[in-house]
Amino acid sequence: MSLINDALKRAKEAQNEPQSQAQTQQRKVSEPAMRPVEARPQPTSSAVYILSAALVFVLLGAVALFWMWSNSRQPGVVAQTITPVDLAKTNATPLVPIAKPVEIAASVPPPVAVASAPAVVANETPQPPIVAAENSPTLIKEPTPAPEPVAPAVPQFPTLKLQGIFYNSVKPAVLINGKTYSIGGVVSGVQITKIESDKVTVKWNDEIRVLETAQ
Repeated sequence: MSLINDALKRAKEAQNEPQSQAQTQQRKVSEPAMRPVEARPQPTSSAVYILSAALVFVLLGAVALFWMWSNSRQPGVVAQTITPVDLAKTNATPLVPIAKPVEIAASVPPPVAVASAPAVVANETPQPPIVAAENSPTLIKEPTPAPEPVAPAVPQFPTLKLQGIFYNSVKPAVLINGKTYSIGGVVSGVQITKIESDKVTVKWNDEIRVLETAQ
């Protein structure tokens, strides 16, 4: 607290200094001037306030540091709070180990040998002797007759359909099975040998046939 009071006194003295300087200057002006006096710049009131505030902050900081330093020197006393749970733990009766009963193995009597009963032999009924069966006569299968040879298929004259005759004494033509042929042409192995105005002569395997247009 003494530091704070000293700081306040210094701030008041700093505020009173401009007033005293002004009074001395007024006195000098009222007295007969012997020589010109140089005008000194007067500090403004804002600078005084700033200076005083800075001093106050410095003093407060010093007080705070001193207080922290003094508290750090004192041994800290930590109050240990005892909760009801801790109290219950301390008041609880100590656990006494309970001895487990020793298991006593039951004495097993030695096994007694039991005489086995005599085996009962079943009277087997005599079975009749197995008589070998007489050899039965073997059955002789008659041979199946061989199949008759199939006669070879007789080739048949190919099917031809005369659809039109384009008769011309120089180069006649016919329309058979949808295609056009001239004399000497072959259709399905059948050769065209002669073309007339109303019929066509063909030859197949030395067999000659005449095809006529439908009337």
